[in-house]
Amino acid sequence: MLRGWVDGRAAASGSRRRIELPAVGSVQRAAPPAVVPYVVVVDGVEVEPVSVYLSGLVISDVSALTVRSYAHDLLRWWKVLTVLGLRWDRATREDVEVMVGWLRSAVNPQHRRSSLSVSQPGSVNLKTGKPVLPAGYAPSTINHALTVVYSFYEFHRMFGRGPLVNPVPAAPDRRRMQQLSPIDPSPRLRRAPMRQPQWSSTAGRKVSSGHFSPAAITATTVSFV
Repeated sequence: MLRGWVDGRAAASGSRRRIELPAVGSVQRAAPPAVVPYVVVVDGVEVEPVSVYLSGLVISDVSALTVRSYAHDLLRWWKVLTVLGLRWDRATREDVEVMVGWLRSAVNPQHRRSSLSVSQPGSVNLKTGKPVLPAGYAPSTINHALTVVYSFYEFHRMFGRGPLVNPVPAAPDRRRMQQLSPIDPSPRLRRAPMRQPQWSSTAGRKVSSGHFSPAAITATTVSFV
């Protein structure tokens, strides 16, 4: 069960249920002479659709660290599919919403603080004046997960595999952008569905009153991807 997550489909019908991602599968380093440096293994079996996709990244000269990062994102997606009892090639947009809903509400274990004396997530570090990372997954992490799952399905669609429609919706302006002339100015694009707004906060360092200047004040901005 995905702890701290509300099923998007259940919420739409007025009901709520909490689930938790199962502790299944792992990302393992492949033994030479394997083409793919990392593979996703579930129940002792290599997940072939993921390995085929990752091999395409390797052929495109993507670094081993990037392959490992994509493998972890796809392992998370496989866990969601396990909870829903779905095959990867039967996924729909509603199933992707499940993943996004969990990422928006789950606690990121990398952001946990073991001691109350340490600045807690969401607060401000009193020594540096910088915001402490929130307890959950950052918007950039959620957007990266969506990008990986989207590209995974686009890759397989090129070869006639998987669902006919990519379960991760693209930005509504993507097709129009492909039709633009290179000399046309680039329009401002709307965020694709489920993509999170990117908040960028810059905090100034501590300065003494004698060295204060308006330039030391920094602003918080928001951008949409």
